[in-house]
Amino acid sequence: MATVSGCVSLAALAVKRWTGVQIQQAALDEVRTEAQTMAHKAIAEAEDNLATAKITISSPLVKDAADNIINRLPKVLEAAGVTPARVEDMVHGALGAAQAAMTRTAPAPTASVPAASAPTVSVPAASAPTASAPTAAPNKAS
Repeated sequence: MATVSGCVSLAALAVKRWTGVQIQQAALDEVRTEAQTMAHKAIAEAEDNLATAKITISSPLVKDAADNIINRLPKVLEAAGVTPARVEDMVHGALGAAQAAMTRTAPAPTASVPAASAPTVSVPAASAPTASAPTAAPNKAS
């Protein structure tokens, strides 16, 4: 009987740990997704697309996006075990990844077409056709 209850206890502990890990992973995934969303939103709202801008971890752009996540998702952050400093790191990383994707994609080349000029066609001058009719030799009748 003691063996059976010991196995049940171990099974319950394993399920709890497995479920807890799943919940923590889901919360962490949600925070990562939100960091990416906020990074893309910051890029979309910028006057330029930030493709070549230098964005530091202390940038107001990073701070504002991280604060937005921290204020909206406190329970998710707690479940994921993510600190506010880690949220800033995640936002900063998402901005960097988005910038790398933008600069890696080269703009489409523009075709260089020379200016059109009127074609020149050389046509010989028209001349009147000359018809030379064969002349018949006179019949000499004898």
